[in-house]
Amino acid sequence: MLRRLFAREKARPAARPSFAPPYAPPAGWWRDDPAEQLRNNQSWVYAAVTAVAQEVAKQVPLVVRNTGQADHQQQVLPHTHPLCRLLDTPNPWLTRWELWYLTTVYLELTGNAFWYVAADEAGEPAELWVIPTPGGTSPATRWRCPAARPRPSPRTRWFT
Repeated sequence: MLRRLFAREKARPAARPSFAPPYAPPAGWWRDDPAEQLRNNQSWVYAAVTAVAQEVAKQVPLVVRNTGQADHQQQVLPHTHPLCRLLDTPNPWLTRWELWYLTTVYLELTGNAFWYVAADEAGEPAELWVIPTPGGTSPATRWRCPAARPRPSPRTRWFT
């Protein structure tokens, strides 16, 4: 009797879920295609990076001056200190929250985050600007390093 029962189970065709049409590819078909994998995971990356960046941006940085190697030998700087004021108002268009949010987003997505420090007439830092790094490369590598600049071919004519 048990043999007949198990024989029926083997003979029964596998049931398809009612929500899967017969022409649908099997689940996880995109695992071997990097472009499809990225397309299917973009929303999860956005959700994770946004959550982390918002938590970082909520924090108020504690700026201290080390007077020794021990933890109790740190002096907390007042809010009137130039560095504290610079971090509170980085530039006319960004708030402190936006500065830390954008910095964290670029750091999480590309592995790099860069600030441009603009000086005033006296040479003191006056503004902080977040430099977008979509490719994950350093802006200094792309713009300032002579070895990274494209070299003209002998046939190229340069007009100045």
